[in-house]
Amino acid sequence: MEILINSLPVHFRLENEKNIADVIASVSGWARERELIFTEARINDEPYAVEALPDMPLEAVRSIDCVVRSRADVVISSLEEADAYCDRATAFIESALDAGRVDREAAASLEGGAGWLGEVVESTLSLLGTAPEETGCRDTNVREYLDRLNDFSSSVRSADSEDSLLAVFKTAGGVFSAIKEVLRMMLMSENLRRLVVQSLESPDVLVHSLEKIREEAPAQSEVLAETVQLYQQGRDSEASKKFHSFVEFVYDYTRACYQCVPVFRIDTSGIEIEGVTLEERNRELNDMLSEILSSLENNDIISLSDILEYEMRPRIETIGAYIDAVLAEIRD
Repeated sequence: MEILINSLPVHFRLENEKNIADVIASVSGWARERELIFTEARINDEPYAVEALPDMPLEAVRSIDCVVRSRADVVISSLEEADAYCDRATAFIESALDAGRVDREAAASLEGGAGWLGEVVESTLSLLGTAPEETGCRDTNVREYLDRLNDFSSSVRSADSEDSLLAVFKTAGGVFSAIKEVLRMMLMSENLRRLVVQSLESPDVLVHSLEKIREEAPAQSEVLAETVQLYQQGRDSEASKKFHSFVEFVYDYTRACYQCVPVFRIDTSGIEIEGVTLEERNRELNDMLSEILSSLENNDIISLSDILEYEMRPRIETIGAYIDAVLAEIRD
């Protein structure tokens, strides 16, 4: 049986392990010693949550790939996901108010999303070593923002008509914009800066990563052009390999950008190139990656080629300018 950590082979001494749970317990101990968070186990290439493992004898297991992440990575990705949800929730509420109509099923989904959002804020604050009551935001604390979020959920749940739902949206729908401010504050906090710095060799390493990405960006634009040609020629296997390397490049780039926020106090919404902020550009890149993966799943090579050539490639060509702006701000 092969045990991998983030797809890399790691030697574990297995002695008394009798089942999957025993093996996972050993890996969990390994992760805790390194202050890593064990998020997922891929057993025989099938993903499982660590708390929902299959009842499987060890002799039936070919491989276990254990996905571990630093606490800083978990916090940053959670804040990013929550921030994107706030944007979607705000857009939904504004659309409903403009139309004067709201679907009750969609409103119920929004209520559930608000509950999830509150859990994200509390759990990430816990990882940062603080609590909502202890964390200030503007002239109050985060607990009051979470109370507003809970009040919004309760009001949506108790609304008995479309008009009452719209009234809730009008009076309390701004809570998602308020929570977005909380998330930005958390991302810029000293606690997160310390957490990220602890996961880096030094801030110089992050600067070096940005410089390396800056150098690689032009070549990645050509990789996209070559990938499109290979897909159009039906050489899917070769195209897939090139695209995989590109995805790794984008991951390295976005991770470096997000780490710059807490380490160097960079505000990505304040860095703008030709009218587009770094925050907006990174969100566009992530959204396009999702579209690309969807096209791959549907074997829609025409849509895939169009996105890579006419949408992704021009945006990748702007990365150098954004990194130059970030580096200039760091060095000021």
